[in-house]
Amino acid sequence: MSNVSKEDAWGCLENMSLDPQHLFKEEFMSADFAMSLSCMDWVYVFQSMHQIAVKNTEEYLRLEAISVMNVVLMRSNAFTEREKFGGAVVFEGIAQLLKKDASSHVQKKTLQMLYLLLNCPKLLGIFCSGCKVGEGDDAVNDERNSSSFKEFSFILDGLANCLSCCGNSFQDIEIRKKAVNFLAFLASSGKSGFEILVGHNLTGAPNFIVLMLHVLVSEIDAEVSVPVEPAEKVKARLSTD
Repeated sequence: MSNVSKEDAWGCLENMSLDPQHLFKEEFMSADFAMSLSCMDWVYVFQSMHQIAVKNTEEYLRLEAISVMNVVLMRSNAFTEREKFGGAVVFEGIAQLLKKDASSHVQKKTLQMLYLLLNCPKLLGIFCSGCKVGEGDDAVNDERNSSSFKEFSFILDGLANCLSCCGNSFQDIEIRKKAVNFLAFLASSGKSGFEILVGHNLTGAPNFIVLMLHVLVSEIDAEVSVPVEPAEKVKARLSTD
């Protein structure tokens, strides 16, 4: 797939900023550098960043690693290339990065990564089928899905944690909104996606639909109790991004 060795790939990465806004700026990319990017083993880069994200607890390392992973996903074709980035180990890492002990900044970027991965139709199908394995429905009895069921279930629990975070800071509002947007994407993907929202049992709520209603009521109460909010919070509540 690539003419660049793993050692050369690391050397190339060490000489660039991991800030995704800087990574592919036109003025940063010389002809030689652009050529090295075009033949780089992006799966290896993605897997290496994944290892950094899951093996380190420092927030800044996790954020930079996940940011690079998201850039790699965004440059790939969702229909023809992205499937190769969605192995079981990656989904296991996503479940870890969505846990309560991860910061809201890490959770937010991880939700973006999950969204990008599931924009691949095949990965979306695997995820939806895997979430149903063992529930006694018409689930596909696929070994890959069965082995990943626990990780998919942990991912859904992580989504519930993001959705039910009780803080009222700008980041708390943002992470709740990202979780709602992802669940809306899942519901709009078809019957299997919608069934996850209504059929997955949660701690403290029958399903995601009820949990989202609870969150909506809490948001309304928060707006009523604080007549004048900082402009960034108002923007966060009203924006659809």
